[in-house]
Amino acid sequence: MSKEQPTPEEQLFLQLVSSLATGTWIAMGKLANPATGKIERNLQQATYSLDTLDMLAKRMTGNLADWEQSYLSQVLTDLKMNYLDEQKKGETEPVADVADQEPAEETGEEQAGEDPGTNDSEGADTKEETEA
Repeated sequence: MSKEQPTPEEQLFLQLVSSLATGTWIAMGKLANPATGKIERNLQQATYSLDTLDMLAKRMTGNLADWEQSYLSQVLTDLKMNYLDEQKKGETEPVADVADQEPAEETGEEQAGEDPGTNDSEGADTKEETEA
């Protein structure tokens, strides 16, 4: 992609691929379903979304800019690798509530920018001790 602002058509392409990819991540249980707030696995839906992206890549061969082809190829590779991992786990896994999951570890840079007391367990303990 050039350093200039993407054209409206390029933006639509990025939005389409990103939308399909996000739906695939959700269907694989890698992201929480925004409608329910829960991690839900539906590998049949993930397969459909992956097949749609794969078809898009095949049908558009030769019609994409190099950066668009590279982006689509990278998205497909990431999704397919994760899909294989999910397939190995089996078709059914318990549905988990996002609130019950442990937060991902954060780097020092991310923690430095956070507001004290918001999801920072040390900050929350210190705040509670001060108020007590």
